[in-house]
Amino acid sequence: MNKEPDDHYRTRAKSLFDLGFASYDDYLRSGLWQSVKVKVFFAKGKTCVGCYKNAVTVHHRNYSMETMVGLSLKMLEPICAKCHNKIERNPDGSKDFCGVSIDARLQKLMRHKQATKPYFKEDRKPKKRKASLEVKRHREIRAQYAKDYASRKDLLRFMAKVIDESKQSSC
Repeated sequence: MNKEPDDHYRTRAKSLFDLGFASYDDYLRSGLWQSVKVKVFFAKGKTCVGCYKNAVTVHHRNYSMETMVGLSLKMLEPICAKCHNKIERNPDGSKDFCGVSIDARLQKLMRHKQATKPYFKEDRKPKKRKASLEVKRHREIRAQYAKDYASRKDLLRFMAKVIDESKQSSC
């Protein structure tokens, strides 16, 4: 068994104790973790670093105090549940890593993602489309209609004012 996961979890236990959490589950249920997760999704997006699917959680690459409180987002990665289980657990569900660190598993997953990256339309620069003559004409008509509508509104106001004045003068 590799010592790295032990050191990894020892650091986590110390950080949790320093933050005042009794367990990692308490930390994951806290408002602090929820705010850190939102910051990560905002900064890095909600795409899984392993498979391009929608990320539902965030993986801690280390448990330093800066990472745990969200001061440093470098060691936090958005990830889906399936990929998170791939790097955190063996196929049999155990956490015996047999000499392979969690971070090495994550790096392998990320390299595989780059090698099998599908082509997305977002990867291309969007083309600036020129408005067709029909679209330009439509815009001109809308602008003219807005002017006409405003002038008709003024005309109606003026007519209502004249009618009111004539009613008052006839009384």
